[in-house]
Amino acid sequence: MITPVEQVLADKTINLNSPVPYYAQVKEALKACLNSGEFKPGDQLPGEADLCALFKVSRTVIRQALDELEYDGLILRRKGKGTFVAEPKIVESLAQKLTGFYQDMSAQGFPPVSRILKQAQAQANPKVAALLGLAPASLYAILEGQLGLVIARGHRYLEAVPASPYEANLLQVEAGSPLMLLDSVSYLENGTPLEYYHALHRGDRSRFEAELIRVREPHLQK
Repeated sequence: MITPVEQVLADKTINLNSPVPYYAQVKEALKACLNSGEFKPGDQLPGEADLCALFKVSRTVIRQALDELEYDGLILRRKGKGTFVAEPKIVESLAQKLTGFYQDMSAQGFPPVSRILKQAQAQANPKVAALLGLAPASLYAILEGQLGLVIARGHRYLEAVPASPYEANLLQVEAGSPLMLLDSVSYLENGTPLEYYHALHRGDRSRFEAELIRVREPHLQK
């Protein structure tokens, strides 16, 4: 029986006379299917032998193409189970702009969902806000719009850490799995620290971006 994924790949070929390496052509063919949505997160790709037959190349070529796709975070290879389409990475900015977690995630189409671990005063989620006639707003929006407190700058620290049993249970990963720890302190324009932010992100689902700006040395400027 031909699987839906194999059906999509059935008409994919590579140019054996092209100067572009075979593995690069295979990678781009698979990547095109991933980016177009023809493959869905969690879909299992054909095995190496089947991919060899589909593209008419050696297993070495297929393995190199899969290695690069895995490095790019587009696929997951599970020992003894096969190769699967990875969930899209959730990107949080580090330096481009100073925004809150709510704004970062909402802008990417991932509305934050809260899992209550203890009872405390907290921001209303969309359902509660609708029932109480409130408009859901981010922390930064409340601080600036209602209190007139404008956060002007922040300092963020990023560190790779293993998941403790407690953290692993909350994030639904195995204990010891890689996590990205993010600590952040935000300051008002007068230098007063206002917000401390501590978060742990799953290493297999997160990507952080940083923008680098070159500052020329004064003695080199004319």
